[in-house]
Amino acid sequence: MHGPVPIDEDHTVLLAKLLACIVIFLMGLGAGLPPIMTSKSGNEEYLSLANTFAAGVFLAVSLCHLLPEAAEEIEHQHADINERFPIAFILCLLGFVIILTIERVIFSAHGHGHSHGHGNHHSVTTSLIDAENERGVAVPVSPISGYVLLLALSIHGTTEGMALGLQDEMGVDNPILIAIVAHKWAESMALGIAFSPLPQRQAVGLITTFSLSTPIGVLLGILLSKVLSPLAVSYVMALAAGSFVYIGACEVVSEEFQQGQDNGKRLGCFIVGIVTMILLKGFTD
Repeated sequence: MHGPVPIDEDHTVLLAKLLACIVIFLMGLGAGLPPIMTSKSGNEEYLSLANTFAAGVFLAVSLCHLLPEAAEEIEHQHADINERFPIAFILCLLGFVIILTIERVIFSAHGHGHSHGHGNHHSVTTSLIDAENERGVAVPVSPISGYVLLLALSIHGTTEGMALGLQDEMGVDNPILIAIVAHKWAESMALGIAFSPLPQRQAVGLITTFSLSTPIGVLLGILLSKVLSPLAVSYVMALAAGSFVYIGACEVVSEEFQQGQDNGKRLGCFIVGIVTMILLKGFTD
């Protein structure tokens, strides 16, 4: 009789990543579809606090997980060059600048931005919720701005997914997975609120597309991990760290805290997000 076929560790990691794709996709749909089906908005304060928690998670993941690991591998491979030019940190800055350019230059030039006529600046989540007027009636989203907004968030989602797909280990304590889970539902719910005035079929299609962005990124990361050397993977991870810094610092922190109310609560959630990932780093490595 043949014994049980041993499961290769790489195969287990691959299955875990595919399972994560399914969970992330269902989470996106589960949070984004109810506002479309019911035309009801979520709790703005709750989403804002969740956003600041996710910002802390993103910053800690980038600076305490992704960047140190990438720097260690690059230092090992390019010790001489790295003494003069800290390659990992330069790539991190480059990743930051790339996302900044896409988000604040390219998309802003096409009508996408987080500022509104009343002069306040908000993060993606709270900006979408602010699409409702004083009576609580959703203001219709134009097709062009809606698709541009979807593209901006999908780029974020794909970048995060690629970082997850490139991981050589996978578990429920994976810091990148936690970062994605911490904010994916909030962004999806906010998108559902913003798109609820649109025809239902169109709105559902937009939410489905957004929900697929991170799983697609994971699959791309898996493919790249098979063809790229460990050094090349470190380059990509350093770039991803820069994008995570942007999402945490510019997309959330600098904008959420401008609202002026309940900033103490926001700061608390932000710190909890940071401390959670630092502790996770200390107890799982």
